[in-house]
Amino acid sequence: MEENTYYIPVHYPIVIDIYGCNFNDLEQEMISKVIKDYFGLKLGDKILELKQNRNKATMLLVFGMFSLLVSLLVSSFDDTSMLFQITVIVSWFAIWEFVSYIWFEREQMKKDKLEAGQLASMSVKFNSK
Repeated sequence: MEENTYYIPVHYPIVIDIYGCNFNDLEQEMISKVIKDYFGLKLGDKILELKQNRNKATMLLVFGMFSLLVSLLVSSFDDTSMLFQITVIVSWFAIWEFVSYIWFEREQMKKDKLEAGQLASMSVKFNSK
């Protein structure tokens, strides 16, 4: 079912119609609750993933900037060209990974969060015929 909903634009509400079964009120309530809980947990997971992504990106940015500062300090010493090159490579790697986390991965995670929010807010209808 989830794969089918990804093609529905996010601004449209999703309704699940369950036909052909005669569920009593308690069963209908339980089924609705299980479906909403399942997709609510998926939404919570996406929110946590976004927070983890932000934390990783922040750590990489701080590490990259710190490495650049170290490379500037090392460049002022004589006979440290090898150490300077290593710190520059490490800092550029950390900054590039920061950019990757922020621009490439985060955009997909935001899209996944919107889709999970759409599924978490769906309604369930029961029709016996």
